[in-house]
Amino acid sequence: MQSINTIKKRIHSIEAIKKITSAMKLIASIKLKKQKKELTTITLFCKSFYNFFSCLLDENLVNPKHHDKQWKFDNNLYIVMTSSIGLCGSYNNNICRAIKAILKPHDHVVMIGQKGKKYFKNNNLNNFLIKSIDLSQEKDNIYDLFLALSYWCLNKYEEGKYKNIKIIYTKFVSAFKTEVQIIDFFSFREKKIDNKKTKHNKIFSFDSPHELIFKKILPYYFACLLYGSFNEAKISENVNRSNTMDLAAKNAKDLINELKLQFNKLRQNVITKQINEVMSNIEVKK
Repeated sequence: MQSINTIKKRIHSIEAIKKITSAMKLIASIKLKKQKKELTTITLFCKSFYNFFSCLLDENLVNPKHHDKQWKFDNNLYIVMTSSIGLCGSYNNNICRAIKAILKPHDHVVMIGQKGKKYFKNNNLNNFLIKSIDLSQEKDNIYDLFLALSYWCLNKYEEGKYKNIKIIYTKFVSAFKTEVQIIDFFSFREKKIDNKKTKHNKIFSFDSPHELIFKKILPYYFACLLYGSFNEAKISENVNRSNTMDLAAKNAKDLINELKLQFNKLRQNVITKQINEVMSNIEVKK
């Protein structure tokens, strides 16, 4: 059985941990509020870009099938969004297990975040990993970095190294729910062209050859997908971290209450024992 001093030390250490987890929950919540506001602006920007891209397809201005190729292998390039810091529950494990389940022998992975890189190393999956990018220190030029990555990916695609390029990230659903999502970048190749013009198409008019515009805009469209996915992933990370730290703080509180109960019982036993000894001594003297 634990001594009174041992239990007292455990209570103090768990109280210190509880303070840390509560502080981390508060920080994650503050970041989450800020990121939600930023996401509104980013979503508007990305939607405008998607509308422009859809306009080229919806009016039969380009044929997406022209951008299909023939490959020796059915190989894919996956761009996976994970975090660079931990303490966010099962956030990284969920997305790494999802990519691990669908990898095929000739597939490759570009990993965003150090936790995903560590997972691949620990699970002997380094043969799939061709790039690892840490964006935790980047603040102002993230879109530019994604644009550079999109050019690199599309060049590899043009060389015939990959049949598909897919983005795997965690989608923000609510303050209590996130979901792993897979976006097939070249899904527009299967798009059914509708001759009816959509309302947003009236906004745009094109002077240059449409195939040329399509080729020029494709990297920017890809960069938008990456940028939007990354920001949703960051929000999902903080949602998971906030919920995990909240649960850890509650568990710490429950454990402290349990230890205090043990402490009080032990102290009561000690006091009872001391009273019995005193009473025994009094009776002996009589």
